[in-house]
Amino acid sequence: MSNTAKRFVVIGLGQFGSSVALRLVEQKCDVLAIDVNEERVQELSDRIPHAVVADATHEKVLHRLGVADYDVAIISCGDALETSILATAIIREIGVREIIVKANSKTHGRILERLGATRVIYPEEERAVQLANQLVHPDVLQEIALSPEYILLEINTPEPIAGKSIIDSAVRSKYGVSILAVRTNEILPDGSVQEKLLVTPEPSYIPKPQDKLIIVGRTENIKKFTEAKK
Repeated sequence: MSNTAKRFVVIGLGQFGSSVALRLVEQKCDVLAIDVNEERVQELSDRIPHAVVADATHEKVLHRLGVADYDVAIISCGDALETSILATAIIREIGVREIIVKANSKTHGRILERLGATRVIYPEEERAVQLANQLVHPDVLQEIALSPEYILLEINTPEPIAGKSIIDSAVRSKYGVSILAVRTNEILPDGSVQEKLLVTPEPSYIPKPQDKLIIVGRTENIKKFTEAKK
């Protein structure tokens, strides 16, 4: 069980849904994966312990599977708009508190929100935005939108920060962003190099030019930070 103790149900095991489910399983989360496609479920059954063939548009089926006991539902039904809409409405009625639904268009997303989705995501649009941001800011290695207000980034150590301690660089007070972790290379006694993750690094830590920083902050502060380091 994950240390967050949250339980997740993933409906729709296409490329997006299966990727989310597999990642959650890797993180030791309790995951129930549902798809109407028996072949798809069979392919994933050895990697997702609780993968079942079922129709998520039938309330009795979801009740029988115990979906009401889960904390978060992720609905990813590809182009099956009717399925995602029905599943969202039923899962809201069942009482799952957090419902995250993949949408194919803004109109689809607005319908899902009216039916009770707590978060609507647009994977294609988000990937396009991320690509554009990476082209403009090549030092950004990975970007995750935590919410409309907050972003998590993994970036190469910017030049103004390299060689300064975290406290001396005043990243938090000057830019309003926090360094959550640092990926650095550690030289072992045998001369080999091993990557090491420093979670909540000490304020006295001095990032090396080759280090990768994992930072979080409000969207406007992250923008100010990435633009300031040019």
